[in-house]
Amino acid sequence: MRLTDTQDKAIAAVESHYGGRSELVRIALDHFLQETARRDAMNEFVNAWVADAGPATAEELAEMDRFFS
Repeated sequence: MRLTDTQDKAIAAVESHYGGRSELVRIALDHFLQETARRDAMNEFVNAWVADAGPATAEELAEMDRFFS
């Protein structure tokens, strides 16, 4: 699989700031893996919460939406 022209141009525009193309890809991969681990941990937490307390009600979801918006 190849990068699109847009992706390739975006990398070329910033790679010198990050020590070259390979270093930029390493940084991006590390960031992606950290974000994936964070999301997995959050999903585990929410699933455990729901298993313990039951699913949130529509009112609770609306309150959370207002709070986090």
